[in-house]
Amino acid sequence: MQQFKVLVPQAIAAEGIYVLKDAGCEVVVPADHDLSTLKNEIVDCEAVLVRTPLYLGS
Repeated sequence: MQQFKVLVPQAIAAEGIYVLKDAGCEVVVPADHDLSTLKNEIVDCEAVLVRTPLYLGS
């Protein structure tokens, strides 16, 4: 079974993190939210979970 790496750049409920982990995902929550950090973290990820479409555009 393939393990997906999911970047979570915005705060979500702890239950959301548990659901992803229970589904076998590796969850990446960056320590810093600046653009440089996000660019480095996203490279190996198969998915990005965002709460709003404005986040990545701003």
